Amino acid sequence: MSTLLALGLSNVAVATVLALLAWSAGRWLRRPALTHGLWLLVFLKLLTPPIYTIAVIRTAAPAPAPVIAAAPAQQAQPTVPHFEVIPATALPLVMPELPIAEDQYPPRKVMPAPLPEEKPAPADVAQFAIAPAPLAVAPAPAPPVAASSSSFDWSWLPQALTWAWLTGAALWLALATVRLVRFQRLLHWGRSAPPQLRALAAGVAARMQVSCPRLVLVPGAVSPMLWVFGRVPKLVLPAALLERLTPDQWRTLLAHELAHWRRRDHWVRWLELAALALYWWCPLVWWAKQELQQSEEECCDAWVVATLPQAARDYALALVETIDFLSGARAVLPPAASGLGHVHLLRRR
Repeated sequence: MSTLLALGLSNVAVATVLALLAWSAGRWLRRPALTHGLWLLVFLKLLTPPIYTIAVIRTAAPAPAPVIAAAPAQQAQPTVPHFEVIPATALPLVMPELPIAEDQYPPRKVMPAPLPEEKPAPADVAQFAIAPAPLAVAPAPAPPVAASSSSFDWSWLPQALTWAWLTGAALWLALATVRLVRFQRLLHWGRSAPPQLRALAAGVAARMQVSCPRLVLVPGAVSPMLWVFGRVPKLVLPAALLERLTPDQWRTLLAHELAHWRRRDHWVRWLELAALALYWWCPLVWWAKQELQQSEEECCDAWVVATLPQAARDYALALVETIDFLSGARAVLPPAASGLGHVHLLRRR
């Protein structure tokens, strides 16, 4: 588990450096295509194996205090007095004094016993020395070591963070899937675009050398968008905006959405969806998503001006009218959809 967390943090660290580079390029170079490519590298780095791995520090649990088991004291042996067997020849002969006549026995001279150093005992006489056995003294038990109040087991933290990360990713992915399926079902209430609008879209698609998706008009405050979910790609357009724009203005909006189709930006949406599912907790990913879409919209604006050079004013008026239309309600822009963008992005442009 901690390995997955280390890989994710390593990718975020490298992606942060790339994001700062992309932000600097967008601020100073003013080249939307280059900025878009750099922001795209940020998402690619988040989903590729890391260049290096950040080690997740795991604080080991403090070792338990050693338990000193006092050895059972051996039973003290009784003290045995020391006896020494001395040969009979070494003992002095002491006889009690008897009242005898001096002339009855001749005088007897008693010789002292030799010292052990001077004359050893005969080999045939055994000498025994019985000494008391030494007493076994048990070591005193060590005093208990008090646990430090600052030592705390943090080894569970990397695993807990990893499980929280995976749980949040699963919930976010489930929510995105529900929104995708719900919007796909709402498109069944849409109706086909009128022939005049389809003819305008076909003319712009031929000019941009791209196939024209199916045009679908839906009710509600929906931003014009390219929806590629399923077998048939669609250009989703709000029906209430149909009467507010002139044909020239509609031509520019259709050119913008067809530029998304020409650039294959719908694949970038799936890349964003995968990165957000994995790094939902990282503010860098949400910031990169906003900057990527902003640079993407600026690239499509350049495509509109390059394809319809005489319609720059009509395109600006179409954007202003779309802002006024979407300001009254919250614009619906589901995941994996490429559209004109949210209202705040339209105002910046």
